[in-house]
Amino acid sequence: MEVGLPDKWLQIPIQNTRNLTVSVEVSISGDYYQAFLDTEKLKRRGGSSMESTALYKRDETWAPTEKKSARIAFDKAFERQCTAITQEARRMLERAMAPSEVFRVQEYLTEQRRIVDRLYDYRYSRLLEVFGRLLSDGWLREGDLHGLQPEKIARIRREASFFSE
Repeated sequence: MEVGLPDKWLQIPIQNTRNLTVSVEVSISGDYYQAFLDTEKLKRRGGSSMESTALYKRDETWAPTEKKSARIAFDKAFERQCTAITQEARRMLERAMAPSEVFRVQEYLTEQRRIVDRLYDYRYSRLLEVFGRLLSDGWLREGDLHGLQPEKIARIRREASFFSE
């Protein structure tokens, strides 16, 4: 299991329009702090700002077997969430007393569709974050991640803990 760097506190001087400088203290995660230090080193040696963006870029490589496992996990989570939405819509319809309450079901389904459309993004560059959110929300289970590299599973767990807070 991969453990990130400890959090750091930084004091950042900020100058406002009246040329008053205020020092602001912020906490950043250790991983981003390390990237900040790398960026500062780059600036001191005269590197370009385009080089500094490469420090933040996270390109994960996916083996063909991992892609298959990821697709299966993604589909299971999607099916679980759609099943829960369907069950709730049926309960709402069963409890509906007035014909106009049908429109509440339609509103519920529309809102759920928006949530699902925002959440389920199968681009490999976003998939670990998506899995973290799905794990946090309970639609994905750790057992569904079987077949992924341990580093990816550790990152998914970190993402899930972030969303749980």
